[in-house]
Amino acid sequence: MNDTMEIWSLLDDIISKNGKQIKDSLNKMDLTITDYKVMRMVRKNDEPMKNIASELALANGWVTDIVDRLEKKGYLIRIHDEGDRRIVKVSLTPSGRDVSNKIKEFIKNTIENSLKNLNNDEIDSFKKILSKINNKISNEGIEK
Repeated sequence: MNDTMEIWSLLDDIISKNGKQIKDSLNKMDLTITDYKVMRMVRKNDEPMKNIASELALANGWVTDIVDRLEKKGYLIRIHDEGDRRIVKVSLTPSGRDVSNKIKEFIKNTIENSLKNLNNDEIDSFKKILSKINNKISNEGIEK
C-alpha cells in the first residue's frame, strides 16, 4: 500500500499533538498518562492489580509503584479480597473519581476540538474505520 507511510505520519502527528496537550494537563496535576490509564481502568469496577498490569502491559512492580503514588495522593485505595488475601483490588476514592472525571472531560474536549472540521457523517465513517483497524489488531495481531 503506497499510502501506508502517509497514514502513519498523519496518525503520529495527530497523536503527538493531542498527546502533548493531554500530558501537559496531567503534568499540572502531577500525574502521568499511565496514572490516568490506571484510574480509568478502575473507574467502573474495582480491579485486581494483576489485571491492571496485564491490561496495560506493565510489570507488577511498576503497577505497585503507581498505585502507591496514587494512594498517597488520596486517589486510590487498595481492597484486600476476603476470600483470598493475595488478591488486591484497586478502587477510586471520591477525590480520585473527581480528578479522573476532570481528566476525562479535558480529553473529550481536546478530541472534540480536533474533530470540529468534520461533519457527523465523516465522524461516523472515521469511527467505523478506526474500529475496523482496532478489531483487526485485537483479533489477529499485527503481522510482521
